[in-house]
Amino acid sequence: MSAAASKTLQRLEGQVGEVVGRVTELTEQCVRLEDAAKETQSQRKLLTELQDGLSSALQAIEEISQQAVSFSQDQKKAHPQAVQAEKNARELETLGRRVDETERSTG
Repeated sequence: MSAAASKTLQRLEGQVGEVVGRVTELTEQCVRLEDAAKETQSQRKLLTELQDGLSSALQAIEEISQQAVSFSQDQKKAHPQAVQAEKNARELETLGRRVDETERSTG
């Protein structure tokens, strides 16, 4: 083999080595991208599940709130004496505080 052919062969071997190295690097990048895509898809699925769960929870809270309001209204209708007793108790408490304040200020 001539010196020129040997030199060309060495140059080609070097280029092949570079190409193999670059292909290996690109393959590794593809694997990382594929893993990232799978992770992103998994995160999206988790977010969707969380959104669905939150939506269900909010709906349940709304239903419970409506039931509580309805129950409260029903109780006021069913027991007007209890509502009046509550009102009277609050007024007595307010009057008691006023008496205490008056006693302190005059005492």
